[in-house]
Amino acid sequence: MLAVSLFARRAAAVTAAALALTALASAAPAQAQTAASRLELTVVGLSGDYNHWTLTCGPDDGSHPNPWAACADLYAVDGYLEEREPDPNPCPRIYDPVEATMEGYWFGRPVFYRQQFSNQCLMTAATGAVFPPLQ
Repeated sequence: MLAVSLFARRAAAVTAAALALTALASAAPAQAQTAASRLELTVVGLSGDYNHWTLTCGPDDGSHPNPWAACADLYAVDGYLEEREPDPNPCPRIYDPVEATMEGYWFGRPVFYRQQFSNQCLMTAATGAVFPPLQ
């Protein structure tokens, strides 16, 4: 129970930081916001590890390590990540939970996605290249 509450507090702190970054980005000059889609992506692990990336699609860019593949997965479901069919590859039954969060705008439409997964393999199976694994 204690680990879950620590996980929830860390996830909330990372989400608050991502929201602050989003607010700063929205205050940036108009020339910096030429992308059709701007997304903030965060992955938080139970141990407190986390990563945060930006992803723009149309053109595909950002701090994400593979924006082309991530955008391709999002284009396929029009930004509705929860509608993506999971990859059929088997994942190990290891409990090492992660929480993935995506928020921002997909071609002018606000989007928000948050999901907890039992491990990173299940996260990747469900979300494709959108959320890179924690290092």
